[in-house]
Amino acid sequence: MVEQMGVTLLTPLTWPYRLMLNLHKHAHKVARKENLLPGGKLSKPVISIGNLTVGGTGKTPIIVDLTAKLLAHNIKVGILSRGYKRANSSACIIVSDGKGNFASLEEAGDEPLMMAKMLPQAVVIVNKDRYLAGRIAIRGYDCEVLLLDDGFQHWRLERDCDIVLLDYECPPWSDSLLPVGRLREPLSALKRAQHVIITKIPHSYDQEKIDRFREIIGHYAPQCTISMCRFEPSSVQQQIAGKWTEVSLDKLKGLPVVAFCGIAQPQGFMDMLLQLGVKVKEAINYGDHHRYSERDIAGLEDLRNSKKAEYLITTRKDLIKIENSPDSARVLALNISTSWIGEPLDILSLIKSAPMPMTSYESIVGP
Repeated sequence: MVEQMGVTLLTPLTWPYRLMLNLHKHAHKVARKENLLPGGKLSKPVISIGNLTVGGTGKTPIIVDLTAKLLAHNIKVGILSRGYKRANSSACIIVSDGKGNFASLEEAGDEPLMMAKMLPQAVVIVNKDRYLAGRIAIRGYDCEVLLLDDGFQHWRLERDCDIVLLDYECPPWSDSLLPVGRLREPLSALKRAQHVIITKIPHSYDQEKIDRFREIIGHYAPQCTISMCRFEPSSVQQQIAGKWTEVSLDKLKGLPVVAFCGIAQPQGFMDMLLQLGVKVKEAINYGDHHRYSERDIAGLEDLRNSKKAEYLITTRKDLIKIENSPDSARVLALNISTSWIGEPLDILSLIKSAPMPMTSYESIVGP
């Protein structure tokens, strides 16, 4: 029997949120039907990478992995993002034109700029209206495939495939809707998905727990295919002769550091450092998307000195916000990659199976 979310004394607190969610969906449906909202379907495949919960399931490394695979097949990719906590949330910004030109951190937001610099051949655009961003990517930059960052609850742009990420460490069947829990939507929303990725699976995982995930997914979304992955450190970013360069993880073995980050789930980062044999003298956690001030950097550098640590170490996402700091020569950043368990997600097959006219993708992935 499929395990349902438990009813607790706090459950009534979710009812106003559920009502607002349903009204929001209905309003978009009516507005689309009456042609009151710009939006709809684009002429190129749109693949959404999203989730049911707020924060921290691994959307960014998945988008980087899938984009790299498409670029390796000479497919021009556009990444469409909202650009959380950027200076002007209403502006449409070309974060990367695919030719090595980048917007500033203030214009782009941290995650879009990080993806742009990791994938310099990709076009990255931030805009609240992802439909408009998609049109710009297609008409202005000849993008052949669009990846929609955190798009499962974005109603304006139609998708050809919805990929939903579920966190192994935070099983959704034991969670609740906002504001009590972390769920943006009930589990029944999985019926809109075409593919589910179970992320953050440890090396020694519980097979019964994996079976429960498969049971839940099969109950709500029998049409879904399923992949599994974990995120693992792959290399280290270090400033050498004024340039940020990738170096081997071997550098970290036994290295005394002060670790800091501003991400949704910092414990995973700290655990990785310990597994790599890093000597963490002190660990500082800031809020997600924290924007570092000169005072923050100076305080971290003072802490490094007082703890007799050789380096500060952080995440790639945080590095984007301090890479031009005068003290960045004593900073390292951990690069994370997606490690697939079993069969990796075949993004080309996913595009090919999308319910679109053949003319829009046949030239990309073949007949």
